[in-house]
Amino acid sequence: MSRKSTAAMAATMIFAASLTGCTPLAPDPSPTSSPSGSGQSSTPKTTLRVLVNATPGVLAAYEEIGTAFTKTHPNVTVRFQTYTKPDLTIPTASDLVSDGVPVDLFMADQGALGSLSKDKLIAPVDELLGQRGLDFGDGYDRTALEAFSADAHLQCMPTEISPKVVYYNPALVKLRRLVPKGDEIPSAENGWTYPEFAKAVRRASERTIKGVEVGRDLAALAPFILAGGGSVVDDAAAPTTLTLSTPESIGALRPLLRLLRNPDHTFTPEQLARRSAVDRFKDGTLAMIVGDRSLTPILRAKENFIFGAMPIPRGSRSATTATISGFCLSQGAKNRSDAADLLAYLASTEAATTLAQTGAVVPTNILVLRSEAFAQSGQSPRGATAFSDQMRAIKPLPVGAVWADVVAQTEPAIGQLFMRPVIDPLSQRLAVIDESSKQLFAAGATG
Repeated sequence: MSRKSTAAMAATMIFAASLTGCTPLAPDPSPTSSPSGSGQSSTPKTTLRVLVNATPGVLAAYEEIGTAFTKTHPNVTVRFQTYTKPDLTIPTASDLVSDGVPVDLFMADQGALGSLSKDKLIAPVDELLGQRGLDFGDGYDRTALEAFSADAHLQCMPTEISPKVVYYNPALVKLRRLVPKGDEIPSAENGWTYPEFAKAVRRASERTIKGVEVGRDLAALAPFILAGGGSVVDDAAAPTTLTLSTPESIGALRPLLRLLRNPDHTFTPEQLARRSAVDRFKDGTLAMIVGDRSLTPILRAKENFIFGAMPIPRGSRSATTATISGFCLSQGAKNRSDAADLLAYLASTEAATTLAQTGAVVPTNILVLRSEAFAQSGQSPRGATAFSDQMRAIKPLPVGAVWADVVAQTEPAIGQLFMRPVIDPLSQRLAVIDESSKQLFAAGATG
């Protein structure tokens, strides 16, 4: 573990311990637990403005949460809005203004934290949430808390964490046929090995059906590299170079690329441009696709379509990557006390249950993550534990604008690894990619 990763964990433990020692903690903060007494009718009316990155279905869930909050805070109106740029990952000061008024809370992913802190756009939330009885000890996913911790404080409250998994079509992928009779059948609970995954790809691939789709960039390959015992960068917290050409990373990539370069197993980029991998998965011509929980409601939209979820296949270890999102308190918030009340409620079991029921969200609230509200056992995907049991397997990747630039700039070279024929040795190709990344990381560090 790097020095910065260790420091982040220590910071999380410091603020969690301080809250445990000084604040009476409740297992689920009530929306009426505000020390400010915002539920009293004599309190002036307030409008809280909240920015979210959300699909229409999830936005509707947030509006339901806002309505529930207002029932116990009748003098507070909650106005949820989506970002004008749906793919926004790093908000700027201009994004955090609505109709000329600063927003109170806004959603961001972990990649935005460095920029938000540097530009002084957020206020730490740990003390405010502690005053409202939020239990950081065992109530929330530790990885998510660490992702939003800095300078010995929780900077934003993580509410969603979505690991990468393998979605599969059980009509095409027969898990029981991947192992000899009498051996343990691969499942969401016990996972599967890379050879079992490769066997599933080969068996599902026939005529017009392809076995799997894995994206052709660093972000898509990362879970497989990490599960195979390799590494993506030298230090996830302060990267200076990619490490794709290390023996461990080559050992993870070589069998994967051999599988994915076979035209019998995957669609070409040209074919996917004509019809997307998601559409092909839904119509039964693609057996497996890698994605996160946000893909679930899209797949459920096809009537009577049954699908399952499996963890990223194990190589030398279990590993995956994840997107972590949370709510930040705007430094310019005009209604900080009411906003903190709402933030505590957004992290509550009641609110997390409402979000989990959309099928699109993996909550950081552990109680809800282990509940039927998230498992939704009567619906696809089969194997909700492919998401919930992967939390301990999540490995960090770099975050922020520099990392996004590295992923974008190396995409053409990564894409060439999927093409046939491969003339240069894999180690040489990966070494060139690693070397080119050094300048990108150095420019970001000095920029």
